[in-house]
Amino acid sequence: SYCFVASVLCACAGIAGGMVYAPLFLTYNMIPQVMGATQSMLTQIESYSIFIEYEELNEVNDQLAFVFSVLTLICAFIGIFGVNSYIAKSGKQSIITVMLTIVLAISLVSLPLKYAYDINNSDNEIDKK
Repeated sequence: SYCFVASVLCACAGIAGGMVYAPLFLTYNMIPQVMGATQSMLTQIESYSIFIEYEELNEVNDQLAFVFSVLTLICAFIGIFGVNSYIAKSGKQSIITVMLTIVLAISLVSLPLKYAYDINNSDNEIDKK
């Protein structure tokens, strides 16, 4: 039931489900590197399925999709290299958990702020009319 609730909340919030499952994986004492890889795989599968859905609706700008795909690929390699080198130097795998916490905290704060911003802008447009 936790997974179902997490999936519904992810769909409503617009964030990838793999990010929400990571704390569940940690409660099962999963190794952080395995948890990170599983989370990345789940997020990638969800991203591909959403892309295919939007592509079927002809809502994708192909040029922007290509640019963001290349940028994401480059940033992913930089991130993987950085995390692996940190783990090799320090021997601590907790950096993965810390980074996950930071990303979830940013998502938690930014989504309500965007919603409040959108409401404020819609009120301003009504006042202009």
